[in-house]
Amino acid sequence: MSINEMTSAEFTNYRALTGLSIDELSTLMTVRPDQIRTYEQGHSLVAEKHAEFMTQLVADHNADLEELLATDGPIELGGYRPASWYIALGTRIAERDPTRRIIANY
Repeated sequence: MSINEMTSAEFTNYRALTGLSIDELSTLMTVRPDQIRTYEQGHSLVAEKHAEFMTQLVADHNADLEELLATDGPIELGGYRPASWYIALGTRIAERDPTRRIIANY
C-alpha cells in the first residue's frame, strides 16, 4: 500500500491508536473537523499529505511508547500533547507491561 492509498479504516484506526479526538486531530492537521469525518466515513479519499501526516503521527506515538517502556520504575505520562495522547500511551503500556506503574501528569 502506498501512502496515498490509505483507507478510511486505516485513517480511523490510526486516530484511535493515538487517542486523539476528531477536534484534536483537525487542529493538528489544520483542517476542519468535517474533513476528518469525511475521511473516516469513506466519503472522500484521504489526501496524500494527510496520509503522510497520520503515518508520522503513529510513528511518533510508537516512538514515545518505546522510549517510556525503556525506562525503569514508574512511568510518568504528560507533556505538550493533548491528554488523550497520553491516555492512549498508558493503555498501550498497560497492555505491554501490566506490572508497570503509570503516573498521570497531564
